[in-house]
Amino acid sequence: MLPEIFSRKNPKVISVSKVKIKGKVNPEYKIYSDEPTTSTGLVQVIKLLSQNRDLPYFIFRWDEKAENLDVDIYNVSNEGKEKFKKGVNGFSGHHFHITEENSKRRVWKGKITIPGREIFEGEIIFALKWQATFQTKASIKPILQIKVIRKNNSSPE
Repeated sequence: MLPEIFSRKNPKVISVSKVKIKGKVNPEYKIYSDEPTTSTGLVQVIKLLSQNRDLPYFIFRWDEKAENLDVDIYNVSNEGKEKFKKGVNGFSGHHFHITEENSKRRVWKGKITIPGREIFEGEIIFALKWQATFQTKASIKPILQIKVIRKNNSSPE
């Protein structure tokens, strides 16, 4: 989304909070969170980064339109990205699935794999912080009431 479109969007998600992760993370990877929403509206929940620069990294993001937690893979070829999205040839994990939803929280569950490696398996819980702007217009219109009182001409002189 273009920054000028996102800036006018109302309501919009401006950040993620209360991120909790339960599960197994490949020891080659570390989890990072607390990323603000970008000027284009990208809402990053967490990142999974490896210190090995030859391995892919993953960004978990909120897909507002689908109301889903999606995972994108980076540092791979376009073919690798397509395989990850389709979940084929040893790649999986693009879509996480909701396992619990109530008025207080949503719990997402999923598994990320690349050929020969299991990267993550578990649950992610987070809250979305929304921003909404309301505008009101008020106007004051004075009302003038005129009461005409006529003098009674029939009074005695």
